[in-house]
Amino acid sequence: MRDFEKILETYAEIDNQLRAFNDTEFKIKPRGLGIEIIVPGASSTLRLNKNQLEIIEAGYLADDIRKLKYHGDCGISFDNYSEYFITIEHPQYFFLDLPSDWPSSSPLKFRIGEVSVVVGDASPLIVLLMESHYRDSDVHPDGFNSFATIKLHGVEQKLSEACFHKALYYINSHYFKPVDLVASLKHLETDFDDPLGIFYGGTEPEEAFKKIIRKRIRTRDDFTNIEPLVLYNHACISAGNEAFISYYRVLEFFFIRAILNNIEVLRNDLSANSQDILDIASARNEEEQLRNLIANILTSSQKKKLFEYAKKQNLIKDSKLHDFVAGLYAFRNSLVHAKEKQLQKTTLPDPFMTSSNIKKWTYIVAVCAERAIRKFSG
Repeated sequence: MRDFEKILETYAEIDNQLRAFNDTEFKIKPRGLGIEIIVPGASSTLRLNKNQLEIIEAGYLADDIRKLKYHGDCGISFDNYSEYFITIEHPQYFFLDLPSDWPSSSPLKFRIGEVSVVVGDASPLIVLLMESHYRDSDVHPDGFNSFATIKLHGVEQKLSEACFHKALYYINSHYFKPVDLVASLKHLETDFDDPLGIFYGGTEPEEAFKKIIRKRIRTRDDFTNIEPLVLYNHACISAGNEAFISYYRVLEFFFIRAILNNIEVLRNDLSANSQDILDIASARNEEEQLRNLIANILTSSQKKKLFEYAKKQNLIKDSKLHDFVAGLYAFRNSLVHAKEKQLQKTTLPDPFMTSSNIKKWTYIVAVCAERAIRKFSG
């Protein structure tokens, strides 16, 4: 007991996380200035040395722990034990309160083959390893101890994420459906993503918020078409693939409008000939129509920003219009062509990804959709 008190004094910044192991199935033992944690059902003991505990105390992830793997900002695996943070909510009534003592009072338990699944409060292990790095006191004032998790006992680390999907399916389809609840993977990272400052001019969200509370009444342009506005508004409340597709459908709406605009411009250009007009009018290939639209709606400065951003994010090889459009169109096809024989080229939703291509391309297509509405829907 005296040795454990010394550990608490040595790592005072995380003493609450260390004390949380008391009276749980996760047993903690001092080992010099480090600790050993006995993980239920695991065949190995998790050891944290002095350096690793100091890294955790300083607010970083200790990523050199033997047999430990982090699953992004969502969970951990150690040996044959895995645990993932989840959100449990009603899909429409976000204010719906769950019973105050659930799931801690009665964790949900079932098996998938040889794997034991437990839905309950976060273990002291995952809180110790991840809270100090991801906790934002404004977003998580009460810490992570009350967060719900899915615990998987007896699963190989390489099969852990696949097993998570299976467990989540049974939770949503068999257990939560009768009470209209939905469980989803919870990301701990809190960020605001407008890397080019296009939507908010590079200002912080707090500064941009001043646009809402300003007193001057500004008259905005009216719109002739409602359809692209409906699609844009739907994209704003969507996530992942659905958000990207909704923004992209805004672009599709204006494909012909952009062609007609180009033809009108050429008709008034004395240097243009009939062949120029014919070339524009014959753009029936969707990728050609997309290229023509992007060329119309973005200024030179906006093109440079977006193309260079896409190249820097390894979405395209060269920051040119042709490469940009080819990359955007190919990504669009990877989402919508989801036939079984095309799955190798199709991007399936991956809830574990926090900075995947879907997020980057969605940012890009949202910029383009907003510009298209500005130019062609007035």
